[in-house]
Amino acid sequence: MPGGLVGLIRRRLPGATRQILIDGALAVPLCALDLAISWSANRRGDLAFWVVPGYAIAGYLILAIRRRYPIAVFAVVVIHSASAGVFFAGFHPTIGVWWALYTVAYCKELRVALLCLPAVAVPMGLNIIDAVDRQPPDRRIDALIGVTVGLTLFNAIAFGVGRWVRWAGRQRRLAAEHAAADAVAEERARIARDLHDIVAHAITMMLLQAGGAARWVRPDPARAEQALGHVDALGQQAIVDLRRMLDLMRVGRAGEPPEPSALPGLNRLAELVNHMRSDDLPVELACTGQVRALPPGTEVCAYRILQEALTNATRYAERGTVVRVAVDWQPSRIVLSVHNRQIPQGRAHRRLGTGHGILNMQERAHSVGGRVTANPAPGGVFVVRAVLPVAAETAVDVRS
Repeated sequence: MPGGLVGLIRRRLPGATRQILIDGALAVPLCALDLAISWSANRRGDLAFWVVPGYAIAGYLILAIRRRYPIAVFAVVVIHSASAGVFFAGFHPTIGVWWALYTVAYCKELRVALLCLPAVAVPMGLNIIDAVDRQPPDRRIDALIGVTVGLTLFNAIAFGVGRWVRWAGRQRRLAAEHAAADAVAEERARIARDLHDIVAHAITMMLLQAGGAARWVRPDPARAEQALGHVDALGQQAIVDLRRMLDLMRVGRAGEPPEPSALPGLNRLAELVNHMRSDDLPVELACTGQVRALPPGTEVCAYRILQEALTNATRYAERGTVVRVAVDWQPSRIVLSVHNRQIPQGRAHRRLGTGHGILNMQERAHSVGGRVTANPAPGGVFVVRAVLPVAAETAVDVRS
């Protein structure tokens, strides 16, 4: 029943009111426990019955507002406990003092908490004096040592637990803040990679097509017109891709997964290759192994890596040489590679790159547990190779 009542309070009431009611509800059994301990130790029968509804409960109910006024409540509880030791023989409320001490240690800075700590010596001293006085003369030394050690230990536990809970809460808040900052940084990096892939690819291809149009405008106007048409198509496609990215960002903020059809994947690889292919730079595509479904994240990663590698090839590959794209489906991974012959050193060419392409590919691969290498190979060839893991449960033939 008490657990159900506490659960109801937590669900129905605002935070501050809820805490006051919960602490007030906890104060009642703690008061009863304190009185039971005092009565069991009071063998002379000095404790008056009217203490229960009056003085004792009043001193404990003040603990209901301990979170809001920790110092004031601590002072009231200490005075209440010390006064009880003076006016009511045999009654020494101590559990409330420990609870208030814990609250001060938890809510306040260490310097303030340490200043409050000596105040517990007054009620505890009266408790020790009364406990020793109740013992026979031959047992008073043992009682003095035992009660002093016990009360000191419980005071230290209350204070130490309060400080530890405060430290643990601060560590949780810092961890949450760091996690939030990391999530924001990761999201910014993802957006930056997407923008780079979309915009850099479109601008590179538009510049190449525009350069071709300028070169053919007089000798072959039809070919120049075709190149300008490609420029227009590239611009339109870039706008579509940017809108799709913004739509995915809105869906992500709403907490819903994006539709798989809205994400670029290897199903668009043939379209990408045809788009990149030109008379000056033929592109060949070869796929080996059993084609399988991939998780959306890996699917997008594979597509963007190939897109960036092909974009780099259009910048740095020697004109008239073949760019070879290979997709090798292996049992536990997919291997992507793009080979192109580099422009010989010393031959002038425009560098249209941003300098972030390879880094973006490596970051994308790392995000799904893969890796990317981009290195020259013998024979003047430059090779971009990506290895992405494929979970066994996703190994389903998409052709079936």
